[in-house]
Amino acid sequence: MALELASAPVPSSATRKSAAEPVSLLRVVIVYDDTAAYKRALRTLSRATDPLRDEVRPLPWRFDVLATFNGRVNAALELAKSEMFVLSASAAGRLPVAIEHWLLSAFGGLRGTTGLLVALLGAPGQCDTPASSRFRLLRRAADRAGWDFLAPGAAS
Repeated sequence: MALELASAPVPSSATRKSAAEPVSLLRVVIVYDDTAAYKRALRTLSRATDPLRDEVRPLPWRFDVLATFNGRVNAALELAKSEMFVLSASAAGRLPVAIEHWLLSAFGGLRGTTGLLVALLGAPGQCDTPASSRFRLLRRAADRAGWDFLAPGAAS
């Protein structure tokens, strides 16, 4: 069953920050494998956050950048300040091992926070099923942090 992302609630940063802090910006970390995947993530984000458009800040990280130590550290710091995470991968198959380890580590450090992890896995029309290893990995990462999980277009 495909889920419509536009109908999904966008988590409020107020749920992660103290009530005294103003909510002014939705920070969204986007991890992607190629330009097509990045564009897909931006289109999905645009549909999901249209009423908030001026208050959304995408923070893109390409897979090859996360293969470096500094990339992983800096992306984890950005993730810790974000309310939404999108992983968009056009290529089929397993995620790179460095990305898998980073996901579990970074989301493990977010325990007790709230947010939304969005999985865009596979080319449009050829999305992963919930049984795929990378779908299960992303769900596990979201569960570790206590974040909501959404995989629009996931094949049943």
